Amino acid sequence: VSGGTIKDIYFYGTGSGNGSGLVLSGATNVNVRDVISDNNGGAGIAVYSSSNSCSVIGCKTDGNVVAGIDVNGSDYVRVIGNHGYNNGAAGGGGAIALFSSNRCNIEGNTANSNTGFGIDVRYSTRSNIANNNCNDNAYSGISISSGAVGASNKITITGNTCDENGEHGIVLDAGGLSYFINYVTVTGNSCSGN
Repeated sequence: VSGGTIKDIYFYGTGSGNGSGLVLSGATNVNVRDVISDNNGGAGIAVYSSSNSCSVIGCKTDGNVVAGIDVNGSDYVRVIGNHGYNNGAAGGGGAIALFSSNRCNIEGNTANSNTGFGIDVRYSTRSNIANNNCNDNAYSGISISSGAVGASNKITITGNTCDENGEHGIVLDAGGLSYFINYVTVTGNSCSGN
């Protein structure tokens, strides 16, 4: 699929299995706007398998097991102005997950009260995380990590509010001595009560 907009649809899952509400796979330049996706066993909205230059804007996710919005293996994705609550019951993920994806923009989202992280970034490079509210999550508000899959490098984290989370406001976790996180800029964020 190339081009087009998916808008004003409501997905509601059974809360079990591994199915996601909406999946983009191998898509390019697709805009997802004002979608609600709740209670799915996988992600609420999934952007997978080289779905490059896509956007997820103004969507709401609640109670999804893997993540509210899960971007995996896709570049130049914009995740802007979304609301995610109570996502990530599988122990990771959270409102927004960005795995093995590069040059993405996560901006102006509300990622509060999730059972995982607010924003979970792994093995990704050259991405911007700005002006998000990531409060009262079970784990950290924003987590940047590396591991056997790859490094997380050249990420900018600015203007975010990460208060009252169960672990840290913002955490950079290299995953051990064999892995690295390089050239990360963290500036102008609020992190209190974590």
